[in-house]
Amino acid sequence: MMICFKYRLRLLAIFLSFSSILFSEGLVINEVMSSNGSTVYDEDGDTPDWIELYNSEMVEINLDGYGITDNPTEPYKWIFPAIEIQPQNHLLIYASGKDRQEWVPHWETIIDWGDNWYYFLGNNEPPNNWNQQNFDDAGWLNGPSGFGYGDNDDATEISPVISLYVRRDFTISAVESVLKILLHVDYDDAFVAYINGSEIARANIGSPGVPPPHDQGADSWREAEIYQGGEPNEYLIDQVESLLESGINVLAIQVHNFNLESSDLTLIPFLTLGLNGAPQNAQGLSEHLNVADINLHTNFKISSSGETLVLTTPDGIIQDSVSTGIMLGDVSRGRQPDGGAEWLFFGEPTPGNANVTTGYSGVLEPPSLSQQGSPFSIPGTITMSTATTDAEIYYTTDGSYPNDVSLLYTGPVYIEDNTILRAVAIKQGWLNSRPNTQSYLFDYAGELPVVSLSTNPEHFWDNDSGIYVLGPNASSDFPYFGANFWQDWERPIHIEMFEPDGELAFSIDAGVKIYGNYSRAYPQKSLTIFARGAYGSTAINYQVFPEKDIESFEAIVLRNSGNDFDNTHFRDGLVSILADRAGVTTQAFRPAVVYLNGEYWGIQNIREKINEHFIASHFPIDPDNIDMLEGDNQVIHGDPEHYLDLLNFIETNDMSDPINYDVITSAMNVDNFIRYNITQIFVDNWDWPGNNIKYWRSRAPSGRWRWILFDADFAFGLFTPNGYAHNMLEFATNPDGPSQTIWGWDPWWPNPPWSTFLLRSLLDNESFKNDFINYFADHLNTTFQPDEILSIVDNITGELAGEMPVHTSRWNLNLASWYNNVNALRNFIFYRNAFMWSHIQSYFNLAGTYQLYLDMDGGSGSININSIKAYNFPWQGLYFDQIPIQIQAVPAPGFQFVGWAELNTTSNSITVTSAINTTLTAIFEPAISDSADIVINEINYNSADDYDTQDWVELTNNGSSAINLSGWEFKDENDSHVFIIPEQTILENGAFIVLAEDTAVFNGFYPESGAVIGNLDFGLSGGGELIRLYNGNGVLIDQVLYDDSDPWPDEADGDGPTLELINPNFDNSLPESWNYSNEPYGTPGTENSVYQGLTTDNIFPVPMHYMLHQNYPNPFNPRTVIQYEIPIQGHVTITIFDLLGRKVVKLVDAVQGPGYKAITWDGKNESGLPIGAGLYFYQLQTPTYIHTKKMVLVR
Repeated sequence: MMICFKYRLRLLAIFLSFSSILFSEGLVINEVMSSNGSTVYDEDGDTPDWIELYNSEMVEINLDGYGITDNPTEPYKWIFPAIEIQPQNHLLIYASGKDRQEWVPHWETIIDWGDNWYYFLGNNEPPNNWNQQNFDDAGWLNGPSGFGYGDNDDATEISPVISLYVRRDFTISAVESVLKILLHVDYDDAFVAYINGSEIARANIGSPGVPPPHDQGADSWREAEIYQGGEPNEYLIDQVESLLESGINVLAIQVHNFNLESSDLTLIPFLTLGLNGAPQNAQGLSEHLNVADINLHTNFKISSSGETLVLTTPDGIIQDSVSTGIMLGDVSRGRQPDGGAEWLFFGEPTPGNANVTTGYSGVLEPPSLSQQGSPFSIPGTITMSTATTDAEIYYTTDGSYPNDVSLLYTGPVYIEDNTILRAVAIKQGWLNSRPNTQSYLFDYAGELPVVSLSTNPEHFWDNDSGIYVLGPNASSDFPYFGANFWQDWERPIHIEMFEPDGELAFSIDAGVKIYGNYSRAYPQKSLTIFARGAYGSTAINYQVFPEKDIESFEAIVLRNSGNDFDNTHFRDGLVSILADRAGVTTQAFRPAVVYLNGEYWGIQNIREKINEHFIASHFPIDPDNIDMLEGDNQVIHGDPEHYLDLLNFIETNDMSDPINYDVITSAMNVDNFIRYNITQIFVDNWDWPGNNIKYWRSRAPSGRWRWILFDADFAFGLFTPNGYAHNMLEFATNPDGPSQTIWGWDPWWPNPPWSTFLLRSLLDNESFKNDFINYFADHLNTTFQPDEILSIVDNITGELAGEMPVHTSRWNLNLASWYNNVNALRNFIFYRNAFMWSHIQSYFNLAGTYQLYLDMDGGSGSININSIKAYNFPWQGLYFDQIPIQIQAVPAPGFQFVGWAELNTTSNSITVTSAINTTLTAIFEPAISDSADIVINEINYNSADDYDTQDWVELTNNGSSAINLSGWEFKDENDSHVFIIPEQTILENGAFIVLAEDTAVFNGFYPESGAVIGNLDFGLSGGGELIRLYNGNGVLIDQVLYDDSDPWPDEADGDGPTLELINPNFDNSLPESWNYSNEPYGTPGTENSVYQGLTTDNIFPVPMHYMLHQNYPNPFNPRTVIQYEIPIQGHVTITIFDLLGRKVVKLVDAVQGPGYKAITWDGKNESGLPIGAGLYFYQLQTPTYIHTKKMVLVR
């Protein structure tokens, strides 16, 4: 499907400098796009770059062996498979970088809705071979699909059963013609499907490969989709040759109900084949299915700043070559007519089809406006201008997108009331400019950030297409299902954000959708803002949340506070702040005032949007390499197999066994899981755990599942203001849910058995149970203390109080009720802590609690208690009798731990099991140690994608004698991330040792790097962080706060090189003491490649002569190191030239002192673009010396 909106164009005022270097008849590059926002989607739902070929001949052309490239020196960078383009036809190729050569020219549905099947009621087991070809089904019943109890989607009505078995034969004339198999199934509640006896798909029941018995119920309830207007589930099967046979085959499916009391059962199957061509009497795809094409994908993308595309024949002849020039969002460039010589811009691209839409010679820049918008505007005149001769300016003042029927600008415009001014430049034969949008607001006097939204009014208010209104199909009952605002519709919008002082934060064109569940029905609705290339910006490049070091967002949410809309309007944000303090991943929270087309729209809370990009902004993770699930294993990104394996392991093994528990800790982040659960339980979130759960893992071998807390608007007694005594611990571990709620009983919500399974199963393990109890006690003593939470409530209410009179008036709410609701929230918080202690003691049958008193003497330091840290002394907290707690004394830098005043031990880490009040005093003293000679010497915090060693750190002994590292601790900035160096670890003077995140992975890349220890069980931040090294007495020996941006060398951030300390004697806290490694992937276990001796006192020798060394490696890809020697200070240049003597890039152009030098070249030109493979020259030049050498770049 092609989706293209003229109003989404992201354009520049430039003439068309697009050229076909060689114009060839026959097969040509016909149309290209390098910034595809929403023009066309591939089979993955992505919007990659694309190239269209056109066969202008009257005969078909076989592309087998043709090459296409974005690098003219590598003509066969991507080679076509054996496919044919018919005469006068087009072929669409995605330049996505995904490198796929599979192509399905034709889809043919061979089993459709309403086709006849043989079926067997599952009152007992069918014969073992029921799903195989040799089974005789003559004795079975038969009838058309769908199957069920007799509602609108059932053609064959059956009596209530727990299961149903169906089978249908189909014939394949030639297996080699089948490229793919597609199974679509609409079902209620679960199914398993087979072809010729081999399982091909299943959902919501059992484990893959194990046929469910006839009386096994589905894992959970599930409704069919088609009758609700949805689509059947799709399963793509690749194993064609191993599944199918030429001749008769059989598709067999068993469908299962949840139980015999279920109100319905549904089965509607479809089978579709992807063929290498249309068969005789082809019927095509079923009208009930929507199947994405399987397309060709190159192994490269097209640069939007312009590059050359070359199409080459199998015998090495250039068939066509096109220089693309600058490319713009959702604007293509192509030939008109098809195959012709003239290239034009197309605002309505036609990928895979003839270029028949209007073509344009150029695009215009937006007009200039004399005054920038502001929430604190002053009445006055606005003038507009354009730099393009004969261009006219059209504008609107109601938020709508201007065009040539809008107001024509003829002179200054006077503005004194709230106005959204949007202006475009228009000229005949050119593409219109994108609009310049400015919000002039006059009625705001508050202290919150301001978000101004502008869009065509019909996008929100049109009865048929507006996303904010009921529309023609809404139910009359709350929450008005069927309303327009329940549709997954996206509309274009412009968003501007202003800081409280009126400074513009950002201003972009974007997309908008209604966000949320039942809260959509409130008059003020939540909105998701999407930055997309189709609108002009792929990201919101601004630090929206001052407390979070994140400067780029793919999407943000403007939330109406969910079900808390008409209560406190900040309950969910409050829980997010608590969760963050408890160490749980959650969304940032920032209240703001919103204007919509200049109209005051009240307070909406800015939140992060939870998706794979959210994960990547919080963790050094590739967003395309994660599994992300929600609810009961529903896939958001990736796949559920690893998580299903985890559940299956727990279900089939004894969790009390420490060995089995170790398996669990390698598959899920138990620390995160505990913190997540105790937070949800404490805040009494009724809309959980059977709802609002999302969890994810990196797909790396060491990736472990983590949970994200969000949508906690039911928390803290939203509907039960006096429910602070509610036992959420029992609720969250109920094996027989769902529990009764104040709304009655629901079979799906809020805590069905699947949602409590993981927590209650892990509580069978003694170690997990003790950690769970202790973590809860830790935070009840700190984060969850009433005074702590009420202080946050006071801060938020103070921030909102000045705006609430206007907000409540806007939405016909009562200001006094708001204050009453806040007081009810405060009352709940005040009492909740005490009841939580009681619930834990009762649930685990604990005897009681005791007071723990902590103090320190003789120096400076802190004390860790389980999951928290005490800094201020004396400190006291409550803990449960006979539950072992972990205590660790941590000396401050320059101090060391001596012992405990009350105990006869010098160990800084102790386990305390008590039932009486206990006092512990840590004794510190100034440190005297030669262990300071151990230095953090090399850091690999973000590996190259093609050389992912995972994270590692190298230590070196810069002293004169060996040092015993046994029991030393390495940490990042999170104190719970601790790696203890094993016993008998001795580091000789001048030697190196590597601390690796995963030793197996590391050793696979560096088999001869010397001493390597691990596994760290945590990684390093790709955005920079603090790493620390403590000796066995807890003394801080070394620490480095590195970063991935200037003044730290950013070449170490994912490009391959590591951070290397120039000399172990240098101050490694200073960025100038570090450089990126000259060796492409660092030098673990050996001297750093950037090592320089001390130049003070002439310790480091000075070269006697100029010298240019041979680069290494050579040939190289992707980078090489050039070493040279300078005997005296002077001006130095290092320049790269191509074979024709043209300058490619100047690497050095500066005055340099004497020394041994090195520079790394990454194979890119002055513009930062990769150059083609070939022979190149590099030249060292000074006022008195010039020398040139050759090198070879390979790709």
